Amino acid sequence: MYPNVGAEIADNAHTFTLTNKYQRYSYTFKTKADLDTTATYRLLFRLISEETSTYTYYSNAYISMPKLEEGNMATSWDTSEGDVKSIIEQTANTIEAMIVTED
Repeated sequence: MYPNVGAEIADNAHTFTLTNKYQRYSYTFKTKADLDTTATYRLLFRLISEETSTYTYYSNAYISMPKLEEGNMATSWDTSEGDVKSIIEQTANTIEAMIVTED
């Protein structure tokens, strides 16, 4: 996290060993006690290249729906209230468009 929000490690750096299969990862960290809750912070994902004497290897990673949550346990993905409202509105608009009125 940037700027420094970590209570333990300067930038909350953590390394995951990636595979070629979809997998869920989680990482728990503690923020500083005096963290400014009105400030803007950024979440940074880095792919580090690996160099040998002959090649430089780069990897691709697709990060889907990152989720930050308060507490000490990662929970499964859930639809947000805004998403539910949008789904309901889209469904209502679709139904309304299908209604045919006759005189």
